[in-house]
Amino acid sequence: MTQAQPVLLLTDFTAQPLVTALARLDGRPRLEGKAGPFDRVMEVLNDGKSPCWAEASDFAFVWTAPEKIVPSLGAGGMADRAALDRDFDLFADALAEAAGRVKALFFAAWSLAPWQRGLGPLDLRGGKARGLMHLNNRLLETAQSLPNVYVLDAPRWLAASGQAGWDNRSWYLSKVPFTTPVFQTAARELQAAAAAVLGLRRKLLILDLDDTLWGGTVGEDGWRNLRLGGHDPVGEALAEFQRQLKMLTTQGVMLALVSKNTEAVALEAIDSHPEMVLKRSDFVGWRINWQDKAENIADLVAQLNIGMDAVVFIDNDRAERDRVRQALPDVLVPEWPEDKASYAKALQSLTCFDALTLSHEDGQRTRMYVEDRQRQDILKTATSKQDWLALLELQAEIALLGSADLPRAAQLLNKTNQMNLSTRRLSEDQLMRWTQGEGRKFYVVRVKDRLGDYGLTGLLSIEMKATEAHLADFVLSCRVIGRGVEQALLHAASQVASHAGCKTLIARFMPTERNQPCKSLFESDANFTASDEADLEFRHDLSKAYPKPLHVELNWIGQP
Repeated sequence: MTQAQPVLLLTDFTAQPLVTALARLDGRPRLEGKAGPFDRVMEVLNDGKSPCWAEASDFAFVWTAPEKIVPSLGAGGMADRAALDRDFDLFADALAEAAGRVKALFFAAWSLAPWQRGLGPLDLRGGKARGLMHLNNRLLETAQSLPNVYVLDAPRWLAASGQAGWDNRSWYLSKVPFTTPVFQTAARELQAAAAAVLGLRRKLLILDLDDTLWGGTVGEDGWRNLRLGGHDPVGEALAEFQRQLKMLTTQGVMLALVSKNTEAVALEAIDSHPEMVLKRSDFVGWRINWQDKAENIADLVAQLNIGMDAVVFIDNDRAERDRVRQALPDVLVPEWPEDKASYAKALQSLTCFDALTLSHEDGQRTRMYVEDRQRQDILKTATSKQDWLALLELQAEIALLGSADLPRAAQLLNKTNQMNLSTRRLSEDQLMRWTQGEGRKFYVVRVKDRLGDYGLTGLLSIEMKATEAHLADFVLSCRVIGRGVEQALLHAASQVASHAGCKTLIARFMPTERNQPCKSLFESDANFTASDEADLEFRHDLSKAYPKPLHVELNWIGQP
């Protein structure tokens, strides 16, 4: 079992119920709540030397009543906007200081107990409720300016429980204001946010067809008689489920199909049924046959070149779910409701797809994988792999990192595992600060071919030290591995190092469980030689030109 990661809990109430809820969570990452001192939130935020920070260097979570941080909100009557801002400014300064001590700081958005009516109909005009809206807006603005501070939607957790989520008696007895379900929801949301920070988001959702995407069995009923859309409660529910799935694709989640059916019959239903929201182009791949679903999933995932721990499988059949869980334990297989009216709700309850940033490449991921399927079709007609690569007409565009590409660059740096030399993880702010160091250059790489644009899929950073140029980062998305782009980037790195007057290009490999492909690249490259007994440092003599692959066109945007 992996070791739990500590998270500092700064609250103005007894935090033990939240500690317990975190300890009982399944899934990843495992979090261990470390309760800070009771009701001393501002004091700890302002005190960088507090021992609390040493216990939780990665994550902190702040959850308070708004009046504890902004005392003027509790003054009663009409809210004084100037007083609210003065109090909040002090808090914002403390929050900014505290954010620099952890990888990510999460803050529960402020809420009022449902029985607090304040000024009644005047409360949203200028009373406490209006003041709270103003403070939450300022909180969101502050978080936007701090790259590692994230506001979590605590009012939604509490609204789900209504008045049953608040426990006045428990508050007066033991300073615990909420009931157990609220703490359980908070723990799940906190885990999901931490997973997103750590790059543990799942990105492939594999679906069954019969009685999952549509009602009925297409092989028996025919596509015209499937229950989907129309004036039918089951059909409407399944159409809404498909709309929710479609929205996931705009957030970087890919969809695929694994179904026991005759492929031609199932694809005809997808193409022909007028109420199908999802089209063939919305799926990055499928295995529609009568073979074992676990084997089909393994085959499909291998073709897409992603890890099993990035996969979710949804099927209405309990036996199929159990089979996949047993055969592929890294695949997430959620329990699925029998009532089709609950499908959309069940999908929305999954936290494994949560992201903290969304890049242009995320929104285009499905299109890119569909284009890759077309590339594989070309491969089947080519006489050799080299002929196939030539037919693709690959182009790599290299530019220095700018602010517009910073979110995607940080995302790629923190999520890429296989072709990653150092596997270092940096926030956007940390990455930008690194690039500003003396002798350092950080490049982003975009790749495209005649079938489409892969997007920003590569990173290359170099640090010059006297006559040596050190590769700090060599990162490439799995979608372009094995197509000569790796060698094109090493050629580019040698150009940068030579222009800087360096004599040697050095790649220091930092091993992890998953970046062996990167080591294999350097081991098999005759232009590099291993320079230590552990074969972890590879050197290229810059007096010898590093050749550029002939089938890759390399374009510099600006000067190297």
